[in-house]
Amino acid sequence: MQLNIEKSNFTKYSLEKISKALQVGLSNNYKVVEVSIVDCPNLRNWGCPSEGISGNQKIIDVGGEPYMHDPKFIGAEFDYEEISKIIGSEKSYALGAGSGAMSCLDGHCGELIINENLITSESKSIIARVGINKECIAEKYTARKHGGLGNVFYTDGVKGKVIWSLKVEAPHLINGNLEPLDEILAYWYPSHKSFLNLVNSSHRNENLRIREDLISYADFTKIEIRLGTIISAELNNKLQRPSFILHIDFGNEIGVKKSSAQLTKNYKIEQLLNKQIAAVVNFPKKQIGNLISEVLVLGFPDNNNEPILISPDKKLLNGGQLY
Repeated sequence: MQLNIEKSNFTKYSLEKISKALQVGLSNNYKVVEVSIVDCPNLRNWGCPSEGISGNQKIIDVGGEPYMHDPKFIGAEFDYEEISKIIGSEKSYALGAGSGAMSCLDGHCGELIINENLITSESKSIIARVGINKECIAEKYTARKHGGLGNVFYTDGVKGKVIWSLKVEAPHLINGNLEPLDEILAYWYPSHKSFLNLVNSSHRNENLRIREDLISYADFTKIEIRLGTIISAELNNKLQRPSFILHIDFGNEIGVKKSSAQLTKNYKIEQLLNKQIAAVVNFPKKQIGNLISEVLVLGFPDNNNEPILISPDKKLLNGGQLY
């Protein structure tokens, strides 16, 4: 790998000066700003393969946009471990972002988070890519090379002082209301809170797993779960497993819907009548034996894996939607 390397020294500013600049600059736009300097916490508790980010700090900027769009550069790859040797940081903690190496992704591209300890060979690097069904896949990335562009921060991985607390609150209008910054981010970027939950859980669980089955809030809102009252129930013995045919009143908007529910182990007909339950009302109709079921009644399994219906602890209006 032959590289033309341009070197430059950054102007060094103390954390005190940086924190003061952040405090002053952010205060021009935000109502409440708090910036503090602390000893770096053990980053291993945050899912990182190193305790800190201090010592012999270097930043590299490799490749660039032409490598991503110019056909003659498509497929270009850079070995960030070899680069660490060239710049005198072969024993370092590498943290950064870049494009995934196409040779490692069956010729496809991906968004790469480099998070690797080159001293201990521990890797927490993650690649996000699009699957064959256009789904987003986040998985472990073990290669030590990236594609046409990359930005990597090399350090000795030791603990030092860091800017730790950066809290801002700002007036911002969403639907006519004032909202804090966190709500602004959640509004414009629905994945923001999922990411925060991921980060917050990572310092409680060192074995952080990247889940591929997470859904967005927008996905959740597509599921229409409504409250209804069972107005009639009859036993259906024509199925392999006995079930009740339920008629459920969901109010004026939705009306009365039918459902087949396997509840005979925990309920008698008289226990079901006038009981308020929750059900998904926007699934397609489903043929269950001799019945067309229009809604899916919801419940949780008991110790014998038999359903217990979800029911409110006070009487509510039929048709109310879960949120």
